[in-house]
Amino acid sequence: MKLFRNSFLSSVIFTMLLATAVVCTVKLTDVGAQKKADSNRYKYYTSVEVKPGDTLTSIAKKYITPEYASVSEYVDEICKYNHIGSGDKIHAGKYISVMYYSDEIKK
Repeated sequence: MKLFRNSFLSSVIFTMLLATAVVCTVKLTDVGAQKKADSNRYKYYTSVEVKPGDTLTSIAKKYITPEYASVSEYVDEICKYNHIGSGDKIHAGKYISVMYYSDEIKK
């Protein structure tokens, strides 16, 4: 009887490990396919005139694309690209460059 319990327990553990391995493999394959699909997008830059009342956050919300995890991440990249420090302000009438992604190849 003890041998049967050990054998049954071993097969249950093996089945659970096998199921976990299959689920992990499927998830990793799905993530890889998503990254490959995203890699067909092209990064571009455009110049944006700062309007009265604009903030970096309001501009970021207007131009953000799904490649960015958050508006905050996008604002950080805009600041880095435009050499804007954390305490710097943007002023109406000035231009900043923002980045965006597109499926199209632009000339």
